[in-house]
Amino acid sequence: MITSQYSSPQGASPEPRSYRLLDVLRSLEQEAHPAGMYAVIDDALSRRILFDRIAFGRLDQATRRITVEYERGVSLGFPARYETLPTYATSLFNTAVEHGKTVLHHVPDAGELRDGDAVRRKLGIRQALVSPITANGEVSGIILLNSLAPSGFTDSTITTVETFARVLGMALAARQSPSYGTGTMHASETLAITLARIALAETVDEVIDHLYHGIVTTTGASILRFSRSPEGAYAFEDARQGPDCHLDLWQTGRAIAGRLHGLIDANVAFGAIPQRAIFADRHSSDLDALAQLHDAGTLDKRLHGAVAAATPLHAARDVLGALVTVWPGPTVDTTLPDHIRTVFSFGDLAGPAIHRLILLQRLEQRVAEIDTIRRLTDSVARTPRYHDALDIICRTSHLITGFDFVAVLETATDHLTWRAVAGARDTSYLNQRHPARHRAIARIEQSDEEVIIPDVHRDPEFTPELMPVHRAEGLRSTALIPVYVNARLRAAMVFASRQLHTYTESELAVLHSLAATVATAIASDDARLRQTSNT
Repeated sequence: MITSQYSSPQGASPEPRSYRLLDVLRSLEQEAHPAGMYAVIDDALSRRILFDRIAFGRLDQATRRITVEYERGVSLGFPARYETLPTYATSLFNTAVEHGKTVLHHVPDAGELRDGDAVRRKLGIRQALVSPITANGEVSGIILLNSLAPSGFTDSTITTVETFARVLGMALAARQSPSYGTGTMHASETLAITLARIALAETVDEVIDHLYHGIVTTTGASILRFSRSPEGAYAFEDARQGPDCHLDLWQTGRAIAGRLHGLIDANVAFGAIPQRAIFADRHSSDLDALAQLHDAGTLDKRLHGAVAAATPLHAARDVLGALVTVWPGPTVDTTLPDHIRTVFSFGDLAGPAIHRLILLQRLEQRVAEIDTIRRLTDSVARTPRYHDALDIICRTSHLITGFDFVAVLETATDHLTWRAVAGARDTSYLNQRHPARHRAIARIEQSDEEVIIPDVHRDPEFTPELMPVHRAEGLRSTALIPVYVNARLRAAMVFASRQLHTYTESELAVLHSLAATVATAIASDDARLRQTSNT
């Protein structure tokens, strides 16, 4: 085990390094041994995070134990046998090693959530953060940070540590390449700059642009990009033509999209990270060591004589899509494994970067929705006319959600009344009583929850006599969100699509928030009516 020469657990190193990620990548390339690389990452993290101890461990694939190779900071005081760490189910390191996910562990005041918590408490450790180091598609080690403060590590700490863990993994993987140190590595200036740009990109489109430029420039491959739905279906999105490529990439992309799920997602159901795959007509031990090897023609007949690599874009087990890189025609065997390693390195960093930006985009969208709903509620409360308030709600909800049809349906004991609508083809039914009571309303009253109808055309409870508006408007998937005022069902908001649609939990949360503004409008109208009757 290597112990760092630096004595201060939180201070900067005696030889200051640049703060930029690009310079960290360059420093890693200059190190000949893992210990030097660990010191580079240690120094980079210490400038961004306050921690009391850091350790780097290498995973022994045979014994499934972690050998600590470098540590700095407050000594744990463990005997020598703790230089190897376990990865069994109750171990702190199990999730990082077996599932490729970062763990932020808060040491409990009593008992043991993870093995060793009693010892951690004795030593004053309040938080432990474990992040996997991934190289060539599999976990090769871990970074361990300890904090004596109860709230020293946050979600932003996780993001920072994950970024540097992936950069370290790529550097360790590149070090294992036969061309390392010969001056012919692809992971040179272009690779370092591109990886830094991917890590620091502010939009998904920027990540994709940097990804395409880096792969084509460093490997000469053509690229096909695929998105993945939550259900696991892959769809061809776009392509980038490399030099000397005469394939019809768009036709090839559409042809192979349906085959990617069985290749990439095969292990995800079993808790493992997604698989990579290589397609080549000439089998090679160098290629077989990098990923599962298949005949090129099994992916698509157009690829006979070419070499292709399927790379998942993922953050741990959350698969966002995939890249298929293609080298058509004869490729120099000695450089091909390095080309594929480079593509895998790009994928390792691009996947988490895209995932992070998507989460931020959703968060920003959610914040914008909350602000819009707050403003909508204020506007409704100030609108004197009840029908005007409902009209504002429907039109605003139509814009926020994007559903084809949004309406407010008032309920009574023996009839229904459509009060306001947005996105309708015909509004002649507004403010008219419909004597039929639909069973969906009864289901709301019984459950006090929303009612989701996946397809109006196939639901036996929907007949033209019961819900003529749905038939006339050509609506298919429908969500009815109850509106309660003083614990009594007064209305339902209808959010419908003319195409089949699956309502997500996050969508339903927004729909319920919008339905609450209808409750505000009804309550305000009730108050005005009472005030008028009293005067």
